[in-house]
Amino acid sequence: MTLVPDILAVSSEVISSIIKEYSGTSPPEFVRNLTLEDYFGEKVTGLHAINTIRNAWKINRKAFVVERKQGELRYNAGHVWEVDKILKELPEDLKAHKSREWIIMDLDKACDFFSVKFKKRRLLGR
Repeated sequence: MTLVPDILAVSSEVISSIIKEYSGTSPPEFVRNLTLEDYFGEKVTGLHAINTIRNAWKINRKAFVVERKQGELRYNAGHVWEVDKILKELPEDLKAHKSREWIIMDLDKACDFFSVKFKKRRLLGR
C-alpha cells in the first residue's frame, strides 16, 4: 500500500525554502510550512462545533449534563437542527449521537477535542 504524499506540505516546504534562501533576512512570521491537516483537520472542520460548545459552557452550563460514571457529556443544543449541524462537524472518536435536541458524546474525548475540562461546580453547603 502506497501512502499518498501531502502535496500541500511538499509545496509549502519548497516555497518556504525559496523565500528563506532569497530573502536575505528572517522570513516573516506568516511564512511557515503547512499541511493538509491545517486546512482539513478535525479542529478546522469542527470549528463551528468547537466554538458553539465552548461558548455554551462559558455562559450556560445548565445546558450540559456531565456523567462521570457513564463517561458521557450531554449538551442540550436547544433545537434539533442545531444538533444536526454540530454533529456533522464532530469527529467519529467522540462517539457523538443525538436524542432530540441533545448531543451525547464520550466525556474524555470531548474534553480533549474541545480543550475544556467539563466539571460541574459544586454548590456550597451541599
